[in-house]
Order: sequence, then C-alpha cells, then structure tokens
Amino acid sequence: AGADRCCTAVNRATGGEVTIKVGAEGVYAGAVPRLNLGFALKIDDGAARAAEVAVGALLHKLGALTAAQFAELQSYFAPAIVNAQGWRTGEITPAAIWR
Repeated sequence: AGADRCCTAVNRATGGEVTIKVGAEGVYAGAVPRLNLGFALKIDDGAARAAEVAVGALLHKLGALTAAQFAELQSYFAPAIVNAQGWRTGEITPAAIWR
C-alpha cells in the first residue's frame, strides 16, 4: 500500500506475526497465524482513519500486538485531530468497550 500506510507499518512492526492489508473504502483484511485467526473489517462510511483505529482496537483486544508494538503504531491507532493552525485539538479513539 505504500511506505507510510498503516498496513505497511503493522507488518513491519510485527515482523510477520500479524499481516494486514488495506483494501478499498475502509476495508482491512488480516491474519494472526499464532492465533489461527483471519479477519476482515469494513467501516460503513469508508473512512480510512476510522478503519485504522478499528483495526488497531481489534488487534489490541485480540492480544495480537505487544505493548511496544501497539505504542509504536499509535499514530495510526489513535490519530491526532489538528485544526487549521496546526494545533492538536484531540484524537480519534475507539469506543471504551474496545480499549
């Protein structure tokens, strides 16, 4: 998907322990071989930033990432909201049940 994409960062950070790939319109598919698990995730409105937050929450809830890996990927899993002046005004996070 490209060097600065969430799926590339996750694949690199996990060294193949988790493999994910972005698709079109808010879709991610992935596999966690040590858990014998594959998944597909779709965000209804097609928003990439919501899909990245959701895939991060899913991987975290499954225990598929170490704490260090999860922290390394926070720019994708909890992206900052920045206003027109470049000030951080918040972040996008999953619902409490997924944290």
